[in-house]
Amino acid sequence: MRVLPIALREFRSNWRRNTIFGAILLISVVVQLFTALASTASRTAVETYGTAVFGYAETYTMSLADPLTPERLAAFNDELALMGQSYPWFRPATAVDLSGFLRVSPDSAADAATPVTIRAVTSGWRRLTAAIPDDDVWRTVTSDRRLSAAVLVEQGTAQRLGVTGPMAVTVLLDAERGDSAGGDGEPGSDVPGSGLPTPSATEATDGGGPDGGGPAPNAPPAEAAGPVGHRTTLPDVPVFGSYAEPNKSLAVDALVSQNVLALGGLGPQTVQVYWRCVERECRDTYRLVELAAATVGARPGREQRIDQLDQFGPVLRQQDRDGQRFALVVLVLGALAVAIVSSAFVEVRAPQFATLRALGASRSGIAAIALLENLFTSALVGSAAVLLGLAATGLDPNSFNQIPQVRLTQLAVPIGLYAQTIALTLLIGLLTGLAPAVRAYRSVRTS
Repeated sequence: MRVLPIALREFRSNWRRNTIFGAILLISVVVQLFTALASTASRTAVETYGTAVFGYAETYTMSLADPLTPERLAAFNDELALMGQSYPWFRPATAVDLSGFLRVSPDSAADAATPVTIRAVTSGWRRLTAAIPDDDVWRTVTSDRRLSAAVLVEQGTAQRLGVTGPMAVTVLLDAERGDSAGGDGEPGSDVPGSGLPTPSATEATDGGGPDGGGPAPNAPPAEAAGPVGHRTTLPDVPVFGSYAEPNKSLAVDALVSQNVLALGGLGPQTVQVYWRCVERECRDTYRLVELAAATVGARPGREQRIDQLDQFGPVLRQQDRDGQRFALVVLVLGALAVAIVSSAFVEVRAPQFATLRALGASRSGIAAIALLENLFTSALVGSAAVLLGLAATGLDPNSFNQIPQVRLTQLAVPIGLYAQTIALTLLIGLLTGLAPAVRAYRSVRTS
């Protein structure tokens, strides 16, 4: 007598009993699945929040331990570009943060300048952020062939300055040259209480040319200014537009090309290297940066991921543990209830088993029929739970999110989570079906 077809027929004919058994099991499994989905949603929300606050996902940075002059920085950039040809997934960008001021009107007083942080970047910076489109504006600002400075202003800074469109501004850069020390009363020293450094020799030439709009023809270059804390003035710098950067780790007041370092006659500056690492193959990025830095006599610092999601790890792990404890209690109680119900129905079905025995079924075959019925029900319950999970995450992904500060528009659930649910349901069906199978085996005896 074939056991599997008989078990299928018994499963269909006993649908009321199997419905009760399946409903109890479904409640337990759905609680477990939805708890796991809540944990996944919370992790996704934390990653979304961390990405929005600290930086885009899988973005890394490293500061070089040695400051670089503009010439050495250019050589370092060239070496990184060559490495990018051999490793297409490695597309880093370098950045130098400068403090200074922006003055919208050339006729305004010095104390009317707005303090800003200006980041001199390479063209690869755009690959780090979705806030900057790959358009002619960006290519113009960061072009290597550009002989003058150009600015792309962050939206909040543009509103502060009243910049509403393309226009020219005056950029005042503060930098420590490191080649000489400025004392009290020197042109490059800070004036106590003024809030602004005294203009250096370079700024003093502003307006001294024949047309009143630039330096005198024979004025010394900015490199001659010398003292620590000097100020370099770059007049008539075009502002090509603005952008809105939502990620605070990447946000600065303005972006410029790194040619501003040479134009301002600035000395060695601290250089930061940024890159995105979204491929499995990019695990040796530190070594690549180290090799490029060695060509200009510099040493790399410590690599770190700028979104810093590790700080949320303890909270997520505690949430996972709490959810797993709750789900485990529900599963154990549900499994016990299923086992009790299944065992109780064996007595009710004793006449059916006796009939099968009279028709030639062996005692082990009857036990297998009782066990297979449980497994069939478990398989349907597991499939129903997965369908409910897919429908719930598709209709409202945010319903599982326990972090109200972040709203999820989609939730990517690993396939393994659903496979785990089905496997767990079948395991419960197997374990809870053993007792009814043994009782069915014992209920029919050889006459």
